[in-house]
Amino acid sequence: DPAPSSSWHPDRRWADPLITLLALITLVAVSFTLRTRQEGSRRPSGRTSLPGQMLEVLLAGPRQLGGPPASPREWDRARAQLTDPWDRAMLAVLMAELGDRAEARELAREGTPAGIAGARFRAAFTAAYGDNGEASVPDAPAREDVKRRLGNGYTAALLEARLQDREDAGAGEALRARASTLLLTRLAALGGLGLLVLVLAVGALTVALYLWTT
Repeated sequence: DPAPSSSWHPDRRWADPLITLLALITLVAVSFTLRTRQEGSRRPSGRTSLPGQMLEVLLAGPRQLGGPPASPREWDRARAQLTDPWDRAMLAVLMAELGDRAEARELAREGTPAGIAGARFRAAFTAAYGDNGEASVPDAPAREDVKRRLGNGYTAALLEARLQDREDAGAGEALRARASTLLLTRLAALGGLGLLVLVLAVGALTVALYLWTT
């Protein structure tokens, strides 16, 4: 017969200090990670966030499918939900396209990002949706930076289409068509994700009821 296996018992004189050291290293790493995440959540991001992009789809998607215009209550709720400067910049463009343009200009002046990137956005927004339409159109690198920070999505494409129309009337129609297709794709993906979550929730509830009854 093979020899019976025996468990290993390390010497407590070196095992206990080693375990204590590893526990302290783990606690330091966890506290550093949590502090970094808290600081990152308080610091404004350099582009639109995922919640902002999801809200963009929820606001613009139904209107693209022929739904009723967004009500003032929906815009107020969106302004309350979006606190990041670039999310609010995206909301200002969307409001200028689908809502009250005067309120959108106010939001673009007050709630949008600071720094060079914010100045580029305000210049592009003024050129696209300004009162007099006499503001100069920003150059291509500045507009590409603004598009990237707006998430390269539906709202960014609408802003760029307006600027293209300023340069050449009707030049932005092709970009608007591509933006509509992108928006519908994202809306379908978001709807599919919601349906998947619902199916998983129903399946989990069914399994829980089965286990409880048996």
